Amino acid sequence: MSETINLIKQELKSYSSDKRKEHSKIYFKTGKGEYGEGDKFLGISMPDIRTVVKKYAKKIQLDNIDELLKSKFHEERMCALLLLSNKFNKHLNLAYNKRKRIAQLAKLGVIVDEFDEVLPSENLAKECKDFYLSHTSYINNWDLVDTTCQDILGTWILYCNKINGNIKNIECDLAQAVTTDSINQILFDLSKSDDIWERRISIVTCIALVKKHCYHQCKIISSELLSDKNDLINKAVGWALREMGKVNKEELDLFLQNHINDMSRTTLRYAIEKYPENERLEWLRA
Repeated sequence: MSETINLIKQELKSYSSDKRKEHSKIYFKTGKGEYGEGDKFLGISMPDIRTVVKKYAKKIQLDNIDELLKSKFHEERMCALLLLSNKFNKHLNLAYNKRKRIAQLAKLGVIVDEFDEVLPSENLAKECKDFYLSHTSYINNWDLVDTTCQDILGTWILYCNKINGNIKNIECDLAQAVTTDSINQILFDLSKSDDIWERRISIVTCIALVKKHCYHQCKIISSELLSDKNDLINKAVGWALREMGKVNKEELDLFLQNHINDMSRTTLRYAIEKYPENERLEWLRA
């Protein structure tokens, strides 16, 4: 074990609580036949995990994150994913700011070599995104999914759609950005997975997109998952649709009109949770 990981694990364990450990085993359904069967906990709160992440964020490398993510303890995996998210966003923000500066200079007639300025940071961010996708077997509970997939996959897809491979598009409206099949195929492939957590990643990631008025992925993947038999997926689809409705109610109304007979009662209830009571009752009767 590397010295950095050893220090992180020691610090995490200093926050452990037997009471929280027992509560977590129940809360995250670790009993036989339940979705979190066999998962092990140290009993550490999210604020305490984030305290450790903040302390080690600048020191951690991907090989360290790989080591920590393969831990049998839930909180150590969470810590690894938050460290990954931090590293990813640091590199992507740097790449975005450089692209923006290049675009501003271009308006003034100053030409800067885009590849020399942007690609190193962009490639490091892509490396973090690829790492996330290649380690989904360790992202194996709903909180691990929900806390990180929007920040990593959602942010990456928005970034790629926004720039669209063309520096002139750096300040374009995301709602008007051209969606590239190769980028969005990430989510479509995950939605067809046999693994429940990969399917949940596909739909929860869409929440980051609908908040920026990109509805296409959410509607397609929701349609794909409406027939899913797992309650955790039904709830996640309803959650994503609800978020779409908060940004654009007409989009959600149209989706409901087209798919009302295909969705579970759970998905529908989650989707219309923010509707006025009279509208909720109308949809539930439908």
